[in-house]
Amino acid sequence: MLRKAAAGALLLRHNASQLILRRYLGTEEKTSGVLLRDFLQKSLYDPDQGYFTAARGPVPVGSVGRPLSFPQLAGEEGYRRAVREVYDTLETSWLTPSEIFTPFYGKAVANFILDKHSQMAEPGSSLNILEVGGGTGTLARDVLDHLRAAAPASYAQCSYTSVEISPQLADVQKRTVSKTAGHGSHHQVECRDAGDPMGWSQSADLCFILMMEVLDNCPHDRIHRDPSSGDWQQACVVEAEQDDQGRPGPAREVLRPLTDDLIRRCLATGPWEFNGKPLWHRVLDFALDAGSLGAEQAIFLPTKCLALLGTLCKARPNHCLLAADFDELPETTIPGKNAPLVASTEAGLARDHATLLVPPGTADIFFPTDFQMLDRMYNSTAKAAGKGAGLQTSVMKSRDFMRRYASLAETTCAGGYNPLLQDFKNTSFFVGQRFD
Repeated sequence: MLRKAAAGALLLRHNASQLILRRYLGTEEKTSGVLLRDFLQKSLYDPDQGYFTAARGPVPVGSVGRPLSFPQLAGEEGYRRAVREVYDTLETSWLTPSEIFTPFYGKAVANFILDKHSQMAEPGSSLNILEVGGGTGTLARDVLDHLRAAAPASYAQCSYTSVEISPQLADVQKRTVSKTAGHGSHHQVECRDAGDPMGWSQSADLCFILMMEVLDNCPHDRIHRDPSSGDWQQACVVEAEQDDQGRPGPAREVLRPLTDDLIRRCLATGPWEFNGKPLWHRVLDFALDAGSLGAEQAIFLPTKCLALLGTLCKARPNHCLLAADFDELPETTIPGKNAPLVASTEAGLARDHATLLVPPGTADIFFPTDFQMLDRMYNSTAKAAGKGAGLQTSVMKSRDFMRRYASLAETTCAGGYNPLLQDFKNTSFFVGQRFD
């Protein structure tokens, strides 16, 4: 026992001296790691290495080019064949619903904006639209095209601003919307991070905020419950140093005591354990997990989403927010509630990865959105941003949104199959209104 105690004391003195040395050399961060959200932010949005922002190869968001003629497609099989042909042409890019269903998706969003604007604004008021992460500009073009054709008075008073973090995509948006479609006097692009509060000037004017397929790429944090103490821990990522040939080693995840304020605030909006599922589904989850209740639990928290909501509510306190995204993802293998898919495209085919810790910029990392929890986060954030403000929120499946605002005859294939309603069944819309 004395020999073990002596060895333990020696080890403690060694660790203490190494900690002092690391602090002296400024390398403590390399060994303690960075929060998972910061690692993912680098992987997705680093100016030199980020998946969406690095100036290399084609942009990761694709476009169908000529819109699909849905009435001429032979039902579901013809529709899927047409989409597959587009992917074969793109090879390395993703297609969002607003791209696949152009221009009809954008028309539906424009109809939503016109409907809400008539309810919230004074007659003759200007129409201010703000889009976060505008992709290739297809949605902005389609919205403005529809306003110009169907509501010229509103179009004349319309200002549409895209806030885009990727310089490549910002340039594509300018060409798509301003130059090619002729909306230059109504459209502008600001190339910056919408989540950075320093990039905003505050305005009390009514504003429509669009976030289509943005929330899934908001970096998350992962927390783990210690099975022995029951306390939550925050995940950090330690990036290995380079070898003699300058090649980086594999990154690894480590657990630290929960100290981060943003994680704490996000966790406090819970409960997160049930992923916004109804009661019967919660009971099923409990039964399935009953055999491993003593095991370590892990939950992915949308901390960057929470921060973004806070920034938007402060900068544009009088607004109507429309967000659309995946409410669940199939066959995720990464452990934890709300776990993401990590995928890349090779020769037009998707390849899934079994870890988050891929080299920065090599894969898309996208999370499901718990829309019930998004509602809770929005309410708490919007209330904190201003006292006495009125709030209205709603969550609906994409098919319900499209039934209300889209022209379904234009997207119905031969035989009656309508992919705008029947494909992308794992997507939802969120509407949040804050007004004084």
